[in-house]
Amino acid sequence: MNINKRLRIAEEKFQIGLDALEAGNCQLAVNELLEAAELFRVIKEREQAYAGCLINAANGLQELGDDAKAIVLLEKSITILKKAFGHDYVDIAISLNNLANIYDEKGDYAKSWQLNERALAIQEKHLGVDHPEVAYSLSALADTAKVQAKHEVAIPLYERALVIWESTLGSEHPDLAELLEMLADCYEAQNFAEKVIPLRKRVAVLRASENSEAE
Repeated sequence: MNINKRLRIAEEKFQIGLDALEAGNCQLAVNELLEAAELFRVIKEREQAYAGCLINAANGLQELGDDAKAIVLLEKSITILKKAFGHDYVDIAISLNNLANIYDEKGDYAKSWQLNERALAIQEKHLGVDHPEVAYSLSALADTAKVQAKHEVAIPLYERALVIWESTLGSEHPDLAELLEMLADCYEAQNFAEKVIPLRKRVAVLRASENSEAE
């Protein structure tokens, strides 16, 4: 198979895999993405596409409940990106966040925290401290702290994430509701009653707005 045909087929399979993943057909997505990965693997200067196939296939595997294989693919994607672009290449943060999510769900909070911290450092270096991806990592770290009842740790992380998302999404965006609810829970646990009520009211307004738009 010549290189152009290999590249075309790889790109087609990658797109089929992404479409299947979005449609919830995870097994088809995994199959197509892994086939695309094998094609990209032997094409020069396609390391990012190769890693992207593995990252998305890992997402599909996680949805299918196969965390072990998902971890293998995510770790492999990190190795590929490090070798091609350096140890702090920005897309490595995606794999780190995804790995952290798996370990968090397994209850390995120390590992999850470590991975999200690494992702945050990369994102802040390359994207800036007020980028939405930074807010994602801050919120993920806060979630890990909250589930361990470390509310004093979670609060400043949620607060910083909230500032970033309000500046990018707007203060009335429905996606803020979950973060506001988490922050309110932490305030309540720390007996900051004066801060809880305004947040609960904001959450109620955002939820009502989201429901009205869905009708």
